[in-house]
Amino acid sequence: MAMNYSRWLVVLGALLVQPCLGALYAWGVFSTPLQASRSELTMTLSAKLLGVDREEHAKLVAEYTALKVAVAKAKGTARDAAKEELKHFLDDVVPTRLTVPEEFWEYHHYGYSATAAQSIYATGILVFSLMMTIAGHWQDQIGPRRVAMTGGLLVAGGYAVAAIAGPSFWYVWFGIGLLGGAGIGVAYVCPVAACVKWFPDMRGLITGVAVAGFGGGAFLFINLAGKWGKLLTNEGISGTWLAFAVIFAVSITLGASLLRNPPAGWRPAGWTAPETSATQTTRYEWTRAEAAGTKTFWMLWIAFFFAGGCGMMVISSLKDFGTREGGLSVAEAEGALGLLALFNAAGRITWGWVSQWLSPRRTLVIVQLLQAAMLLMLIEMGSQVWTLELAACWVGFHFGGNMSLFPVLAAEYYGTKNLGANYGLLITGYGFGGLVVPLWAGRVWDWTQSYYWAFIPASAGCMTAMVLMLLVRRPQPPGENEPEPGAAAVAA
Repeated sequence: MAMNYSRWLVVLGALLVQPCLGALYAWGVFSTPLQASRSELTMTLSAKLLGVDREEHAKLVAEYTALKVAVAKAKGTARDAAKEELKHFLDDVVPTRLTVPEEFWEYHHYGYSATAAQSIYATGILVFSLMMTIAGHWQDQIGPRRVAMTGGLLVAGGYAVAAIAGPSFWYVWFGIGLLGGAGIGVAYVCPVAACVKWFPDMRGLITGVAVAGFGGGAFLFINLAGKWGKLLTNEGISGTWLAFAVIFAVSITLGASLLRNPPAGWRPAGWTAPETSATQTTRYEWTRAEAAGTKTFWMLWIAFFFAGGCGMMVISSLKDFGTREGGLSVAEAEGALGLLALFNAAGRITWGWVSQWLSPRRTLVIVQLLQAAMLLMLIEMGSQVWTLELAACWVGFHFGGNMSLFPVLAAEYYGTKNLGANYGLLITGYGFGGLVVPLWAGRVWDWTQSYYWAFIPASAGCMTAMVLMLLVRRPQPPGENEPEPGAAAVAA
């Protein structure tokens, strides 16, 4: 049966699974309401959900919007005065003119600090990567279908737990951070590894397409929560998470049913494997233990730590940066976050395609250099809509490249037979970066009310990743002779 199975159905399965897993990258859309005061929530939730007079609510929202615009346009001492006026409006005017029942806030007001909000996201990223070390080996043994379905049920169940629990931090952390992160880790490697095995003739491009769904999914769910579906406005945080859980359960189950591995030794019709060279796929199939015993592996791991962690820090804090530091409206900042997700997906495909001509390693050098440059400039780009959108597109496009290039590099250096296990271990670098760097950004905001000392070190981190990619070389398989002097200089 597998001999006649269309490999494009595997791609379709990947595109049904990956967008749901990528909803974790939409976390930035929740970061601001999780930290919002009751008055701020009163200005962003619908009058129907709040149970208040619609006309009075609309008048207050118009006043609030005007004050936010004044903050964004003001400079220097005038900006400080505008912020004070906005604070007075939220602290004194809103509670006086609109009374929201206390029982409403018991279910809808979370009141988290920036560090607490980031910690749920960061935990999800870390658990996601750690579970891949198990799931990669598991799917190598039994195939991707059952493993992906299991992951889908965990993700859906985790979001459902968080939705039902209400504002309890530990239940939300358990549901989305632990259960949701575990489900993503279990399911993520399945479509990636399956697509790589079915498409040895288009490995860079098809890996980019497969993982583009992960980035594109964030765009979809950001807009479902915000501009398109208005779930956050009409249903609140918990109602949005419950809607997401239902979508995850259906879409991941359908997509997982299409995933499978090709038969042993299968090749596309008319395709011949290229001769092994420094720039091509290795013939030796490394085990996870062998791969982890090479210096190359740990250079890649550290590079992934910085490249992935710095990108995820921007993803999780961009909306907060635009609204709280830049003075933009929620809709404007969400628009920039949506563009980041869209360009994240585009970058995965584009850089995957570029790597087929330039090599994954050289492509990653370029990606890290350009990402570092933007992070240096980002702190000055939060108060204008077009500059924040430009920064979001830039960051998303280059961050997406990491997620298509590192698995391709792992396949080239360590083979495809144990790719699930090997890449599952490598992506823990991304996971620990996703824990440390966003948490650092949250702590910096809580300390300084600015992201300056989050973005500047992040730029240095990307430069470190660039240097590592300049130096890394394909490892020598056990028993293989060392390359001739000078050969490493031309290695991919």
